[in-house]
Amino acid sequence: MAAITWSAAWEGTPTATGEAPSGGAVRIQNFKSAVDRRVAHEHGTYSNADVGADGTEANDWWHREGSAVAYYSDTSPSYRPDGTTALGSNDKGRLFVSNSGHYTSYIYTGSAWTSISTYAATAGYCLSAPTIDAGVNAYNLRFKVISIGAWNMKATKSKEVYYGATLSLGKVFGCEAWIQNDARTGRFNFIQVVDQGVGVSQGDYGGYMQLYTTNVALVRISLGFFEATAFDDSTMNRGHVLLTYTAD
Repeated sequence: MAAITWSAAWEGTPTATGEAPSGGAVRIQNFKSAVDRRVAHEHGTYSNADVGADGTEANDWWHREGSAVAYYSDTSPSYRPDGTTALGSNDKGRLFVSNSGHYTSYIYTGSAWTSISTYAATAGYCLSAPTIDAGVNAYNLRFKVISIGAWNMKATKSKEVYYGATLSLGKVFGCEAWIQNDARTGRFNFIQVVDQGVGVSQGDYGGYMQLYTTNVALVRISLGFFEATAFDDSTMNRGHVLLTYTAD
């Protein structure tokens, strides 16, 4: 075996194309190229230009846009996927989806996680498929539905419904009420009753409403449609009031 004379060129980190004494560097380079080709559909293709003078590889070829799998947990991550390297300025663009409640998405800015899809309890958010909490905001137009509560309409002529001290009377520009009978087989417009099935002609009036600072007063007409045994239950919710108002 020929003697090998050590060279200072072999000290430190070999260059990307440099040879080690055993010639193994070529195999390492070929293996790395093969790996690069096999993951190129999600990763940028590695080249010598991506290696700095100190032998450190650049990180701009790790993933193509859209290829990374987002973090998915109930707490925001602090480390890279290796579990040991802390997130830093080179991790800008990483994604995190919180599985805590509403699947909020976050993007890492290089120093912190910033929400890119949010819900706010004060602005209205979806609780379940058919349920909206805190109203629907459409160009400052909002709606509020209030239960009337128990009301024996045969025995008692009027009912006041509290709609809240936080809603300014001046912002309300629409109010209507719907009454349900004891059997819960029909709902009737409180102001103008329309029910051909029980002999009430279209246009008959059932009562009137008055808005106050915090309450809506419902007053039925004496000897009218609602002063009847079909509306004399004193425990059930008699119906609902719908307010239309502006948010500001």
